[in-house]
Amino acid sequence: MSISAKAGPYKRRGSQGQVVTSDNDIIKALPWDLILPVAKSLDLNPHLIASFIMVESGGNPWRTRYEKGWKYFYFAEDFAKDLGISLETELNMQAMSWGYLQIMGAVARECSFDDHLTKLVDPKINITVGCAKIADLAEIFDNDDDIAAAYNGGNGAPHNKLADGRYKNASVQNHVMKIQKARKSLDAYRF
Repeated sequence: MSISAKAGPYKRRGSQGQVVTSDNDIIKALPWDLILPVAKSLDLNPHLIASFIMVESGGNPWRTRYEKGWKYFYFAEDFAKDLGISLETELNMQAMSWGYLQIMGAVARECSFDDHLTKLVDPKINITVGCAKIADLAEIFDNDDDIAAAYNGGNGAPHNKLADGRYKNASVQNHVMKIQKARKSLDAYRF
C-alpha cells in the first residue's frame, strides 16, 4: 500500500470504495441514488446537499470527528438510559460529527434521531438526518450561504455579518466559501 502526499495519510474514497483525487471524481462518486430522492422529498436542491458532502466529508461516508469542547448536549441522560449505554458514551457520541454530512450527534438527537449514534455513518441514515437539519435551516434562512453558515456555526452565525456581507467568524466565512466553490464545481459538472 502506498501513501500519496497529495491525498494525505489516507486516500479519499468514494461511496463504492474507489480512490478519488479531484472534485470531478468526488462528484461522480457521490451517492446520488440517496441524495436525489431525499432532496426531492424535502424540496432541497441536490447540488446544495452534494456541496455539503464534498466540503464536510470529502465524500467519505465513514468520516467521524470528535469536537473537543463541545457543550451543546441534547437530553443525554435520557438517551443513555433508553439505549442502555453509559452517560459518558452518549456525551462523547453527541460531541462527534458523523458520516457524509458530518452531522453532530447532538444535532441528530434534536432532529429526532433516537437510535445509536454510531448508525449515523450509514449513508442513507446520514443523508436523511443531515438533510432534515438542512431543511429546518432552509425554513429559517432564505439563501444557501446563510444555510451553510448556520449548519457550520449554529443558527446565530448568519446574523453576525460584517458591513461587506462576510461572516464575522472567520471559520464560518471560510466554510461558506468552500461550499460556494463546491457548488460551482457541481453546477459546472455535466452528468
